[in-house]
Amino acid sequence: MNRKFLISITFFALFALALHAQSADSVSRMISTQKGSFGQVSYFSATALGLVNDSASNEEAFNALKKAGIISADTSDTVLSVIHLDELALILAKTWKINNSLMYKIMPSKRYAFNMLRADGIFERNADPNTIPTGREVLNLINSTIEKAASFKGAK
Repeated sequence: MNRKFLISITFFALFALALHAQSADSVSRMISTQKGSFGQVSYFSATALGLVNDSASNEEAFNALKKAGIISADTSDTVLSVIHLDELALILAKTWKINNSLMYKIMPSKRYAFNMLRADGIFERNADPNTIPTGREVLNLINSTIEKAASFKGAK
């Protein structure tokens, strides 16, 4: 009896590890990236929204965000295009539904998303919207946005 239980627990643990291996691999690749791309950011955003599963490619995630309206359908950016902080801010604000700025509520654009997230302390005060973040910086900003979104939901 104990042996069957131990074998089944081991099987389920290995199964769970296999499911999360793709996501962990994406995080590892992102950490080592010198310049974050639309595709990489799309992967994390689309999986958070449930638009794609963990095994989706960056291109599938990018297309899912375009279809959902998170990324403009008429953008000239591609999966491999580098992402700037203001573009990242707009994706973060739309993904985690942060809209505590009057100007962003009136006109949800990358400019107002960037200003809103900078005012919230997610971006540094002296951050330049045209900066291209590293993969590690992107992950830190995603984490900060998730924490901020959770604090907004907790306050309501």
